[in-house]
Amino acid sequence: MVKKSICIFTQSPLTKAPRVVKEANVYAEAGFSVTVYGLWYDKALLENDRALLHSEIIYKAGINLLDYNSFRSKIIRLKRKTARELVKYLNIETINALGYNYKYYLKQLEQEQSCIYIGHEEMSMALSKALLEKGFKVAFDFEDWHSKDLLPEDRVYRPIKLLERLEAYLLEKATYCYTTSEAMSKAMVSYYNTSRRPKVVYNSFLASDRELIDGLNKDIIDQNLPSVFWFSQVISEGRGLELLFDALSYCKVSFQLHLRGEVSRDFKAKLISKTPKEIELYFHDLVLPNQLISRIAEHDIGIAFESTEPKSRNYTITNKVFHYLQSGIAILATETAGQKEIEAKAPEAILLIERDSKEIAKALDRLLSDANRLELMKTSSREAGKHNFAFESSKEQLLHMLNEEFDI
Repeated sequence: MVKKSICIFTQSPLTKAPRVVKEANVYAEAGFSVTVYGLWYDKALLENDRALLHSEIIYKAGINLLDYNSFRSKIIRLKRKTARELVKYLNIETINALGYNYKYYLKQLEQEQSCIYIGHEEMSMALSKALLEKGFKVAFDFEDWHSKDLLPEDRVYRPIKLLERLEAYLLEKATYCYTTSEAMSKAMVSYYNTSRRPKVVYNSFLASDRELIDGLNKDIIDQNLPSVFWFSQVISEGRGLELLFDALSYCKVSFQLHLRGEVSRDFKAKLISKTPKEIELYFHDLVLPNQLISRIAEHDIGIAFESTEPKSRNYTITNKVFHYLQSGIAILATETAGQKEIEAKAPEAILLIERDSKEIAKALDRLLSDANRLELMKTSSREAGKHNFAFESSKEQLLHMLNEEFDI
């Protein structure tokens, strides 16, 4: 029996696209022939990408920028930069503003002749539309609500009207669509007035990976002082840290605060200057995905201070929340539509608060002063990560959607 072929495509390295990796591995483990296209621009990063994938998955460069100083690479990057500038200064929207080298990428995808294609991220929306118009089966994963994403200073480069047209098209015409939360799914249906509601596949993680927890203390220095944790790929402005650090001056309970991610020297200095002497502040480098659960599990409370703007941020549920659940630590989070969805299914694991620094400080003091409640939250978080939000359930959902199309 010939294996059914699946082609998954994005314009990110896979180390920054965990949803693509999890999805690809699910299909490969189920016996499908899987090809993944990504963006290559760093050799070390490429090797890390390959290490994340099932051994039988074929990994190709949708766009290859490894020879960064070559003429071809410079032209590809110049086209994208020019297209983004045209949006900002002349309000001219083109596909090239969505990413790199659309026409070349499309030709590569067409040559795959896959049974079904699955797109991720902005440029992939345009590629998905073109593939659909050529008669291919194409599913799309709305990891974000792209037309409603990013802060105002970044949105000036985005072809918003084009993104909206592509979103509306895919919601109606794609073989099937899915997204990250019930809140996101409902909001997109309402905005585009469509009857085709995207299915929901949470950004969750395998409950079985808890067996990987090494039990070591690599982050924690003082075992007697409670620990608060936050992480992202980048430690920077606009990620909720300003709100957290404003709250620190009102906190009465001493604790250690750990941040993990890439950080600039200036922003690091800014955060240090805002940290009261009663709070011990630590910065940590990024670790590989299979090590992250162990490092998170060392801590007591995970911070998820998301905003209701942009709208995409309000409706989605970030990876970090699911990492906290998988690792079994308490969650302190702001009230967004997505995070309310977590609270509805795991009320004892998460405490939702307003975006107010004094209220945040009070909440931290209460939790860190109440060992029994903190332990209850951690237990509830662990159970929710094991049952309500385990990726084992998401795997079944991914396979069900696919098998419906193949009549398996």
